Amino acid sequence: MSMVLTDIAYNLKMFFRNKMVMFWIFAFPVILFLLFGYLLGGQQGPITVYYIDHDGSAASKAFLGSLNATGAVNLVDGSGMDLPQFRQRSDNERICKWRFRRIGTGILR
Repeated sequence: MSMVLTDIAYNLKMFFRNKMVMFWIFAFPVILFLLFGYLLGGQQGPITVYYIDHDGSAASKAFLGSLNATGAVNLVDGSGMDLPQFRQRSDNERICKWRFRRIGTGILR
């Protein structure tokens, strides 16, 4: 048992002596947390998402239903709309375009 404890103590010493590992384990996640919190924290209300459901399957409808239930997005059916024109808009509305279509074995993308 003392060999196991000695090995654990040795590895912990080596871990805490390596400054690069300490940065990536402890400091980098905090930096990312603060960066993304700053970039995404000022958003007010849900994001508008225009979608085109080419698949029409139960899986795509379930995905859209669960996404709509979060309240974080405002889903708008983009079928029959000229969605590329929305990319040219200059207002602050964020535009996402998703297309659901069946690929071979039924995987959605």
